[in-house]
Amino acid sequence: MHCHDDLGLAVNNSLAALNSGARQIECSVNGLGARKGNADLAKIIEVISQNDNYQIDIETSLIKQASELVNQITGIIAS
Repeated sequence: MHCHDDLGLAVNNSLAALNSGARQIECSVNGLGARKGNADLAKIIEVISQNDNYQIDIETSLIKQASELVNQITGIIAS
């Protein structure tokens, strides 16, 4: 699933797709992307990690550090 955040629903729509059988969610650090952005990786991980039905293969301890680095490089502060 690849959602843009034009209406502020990229994360919610991505999670709905996952619950409906999608096997992959495309997201980005701080939700950066075309138009209004994409689903935010940290927000997706936060919700998925609280659900025992899903498994993630990500080193979550580095997400905050990656977010801060992207903020410094782009000058765009994550919301």
